[in-house]
Amino acid sequence: MECPHSSTCPGCPYIELSYAEQLSRKRARVVSALSEFGDLGAPDVSFTLPADPIVGYRERSKLVVDEGRIGLFAKGTHRVVDLPGCRVMHADAKAVVAKLRELLPFSFPLRGVDLRRVDDGVLVTLIVPEDAPADAARDAARALRDRAGAVVVSVAISRRAEGSAQVLGGPPSVVVGKERVALRVSPDGPYHFAEPGSFAQAHRGQERALVNAIVRALSGGRSLEGTHVLELYAGASALGLELAARGAKVTAVEAFEPASRLAADAAREQGLPLTAVAADAPRETRNLLLRDRRFDAVVVNPPRRGLPADLREDVSRLARKLLVYVSCEPATLARDLSDFRRLGFSADSLSAYDMMPLTEEVETLAVLRPTGVPEPEVLFESERLIAVAKAPHESTTPQGEHESSLLARVRTLPGASFAVPVHRLDAGTSGVCLFARDAKYVAELAAALAAGEKEYVAVAHGVTRDKGSIRRPLSEHGRPKDARTRYVRRAIVSGHSLLVARPDEGKKHQIRRHLAAIGHPIVGDDRYGDVRTNRHFLSKYFLDRPFLHCARIRLRHEGSEIVLTAKLAPDLAVVLRALAGSAGPAPQEILV
Repeated sequence: MECPHSSTCPGCPYIELSYAEQLSRKRARVVSALSEFGDLGAPDVSFTLPADPIVGYRERSKLVVDEGRIGLFAKGTHRVVDLPGCRVMHADAKAVVAKLRELLPFSFPLRGVDLRRVDDGVLVTLIVPEDAPADAARDAARALRDRAGAVVVSVAISRRAEGSAQVLGGPPSVVVGKERVALRVSPDGPYHFAEPGSFAQAHRGQERALVNAIVRALSGGRSLEGTHVLELYAGASALGLELAARGAKVTAVEAFEPASRLAADAAREQGLPLTAVAADAPRETRNLLLRDRRFDAVVVNPPRRGLPADLREDVSRLARKLLVYVSCEPATLARDLSDFRRLGFSADSLSAYDMMPLTEEVETLAVLRPTGVPEPEVLFESERLIAVAKAPHESTTPQGEHESSLLARVRTLPGASFAVPVHRLDAGTSGVCLFARDAKYVAELAAALAAGEKEYVAVAHGVTRDKGSIRRPLSEHGRPKDARTRYVRRAIVSGHSLLVARPDEGKKHQIRRHLAAIGHPIVGDDRYGDVRTNRHFLSKYFLDRPFLHCARIRLRHEGSEIVLTAKLAPDLAVVLRALAGSAGPAPQEILV
């Protein structure tokens, strides 16, 4: 497909491929991400649902403005590529941008423009510096409305701080035209409201197909009358209103208050049983659990970084029958589905949707149902000892906000009804964990563990020495206790250190505290780590825990030395491969 901007614009990386090949690659991307997690089995992803049309479909466009150029940053640069011939932007939006080009330059710098298409035109938001003169900005908004004519439904102003990584700045303020408009996903369905700057799925037809699929999953062909549904990351709740129109009682949670207000107003005007809650999803789900609320189904549609770990656990407790996960990022979908498997939910169906033709982006709908909590992976067992592989985000024993635990899963194993832990791994640490079959064996096994050796794999911030020994007292119950951690650097990966760490003791957070003390905290460690590094690893690699894994334990047991090994947890293996590339060590080679 020809495009005059394809050589410099990064917006449509698949534009040179046939549409059949685009769909195949998108499905393959989902399958590949899921295949990284062995506990998910062989992923059965239905074919990618094709879009129609595949050009001129964009319901929302956020463009950067610089020296009269309106478009996107060129590949690998901060130079704006002007895009008058963009193939994917809706014709109405392109018409508005053409008129905007004619008006530039303004008396103040225009930083960007946000275009939200609605049924009768475009909601336009001009993005200006915080110090842009108010009168001049309003005059520019009116001039654009006058120049573009009826295709412009409204023009708003958003003020953005210099250096912000986001195109859109603060909440848009409408200068001229309508402040909100009503839209319908289905011609005969309820309406929801849209405002300048509000979220929109990229493709209206694909949004309709996705909503219809969710309705079918929840209803099974029956009425939704009386079904209690919790919708998280609801936005203006186009989906929730569709469910409410079919009789479901919907609680729609959205952190962005203006969007939540739109959902509440649409529900009230149409007399629909939807309660909109303007709140952070993790905080509100915890409140719902404290009030002993439960729902027949929970629907989540998180951003690219996926669901926070605590929210995954809370959602698994809130959903009685069904959990519907809409994902825009296969990597975080795979990570989260693996965790939901541990929490007792498995994918009943997986469907891919081409929400953004000509790009590599793919939307996935996962429908999960309760299947029971699985037994842990047993690494070794004897008459007295059970060694298992602890999963990420799993508390060794029940505590605080963690209702589920590895102990509870171990006690489902044959002959392990009275098992107790010999040691504990932090909730965010994965790997080898030891349990005694009975409390009477704990002292013996703990002594063997203390005399043995534990080896952890970690990625630490920055470049450490080739090897080192950290001997620093660690406070325990208010008293300093001697402690030593030895480490060997196995590789430098993207400017950070891949380590094998060996703690001589088993003090609380010993490795984490010791590495932080020498200026090389573990990446992903939200307690002792570097905030900016952690944010980078979450946004780029989707690492939502400390990169720390108990990979090997050596000890004497029943007269012989045994070596217990747990392969690197899949979420960490994915991150390590991304960091190290083809030149780095494979996960199985780290301990060699």
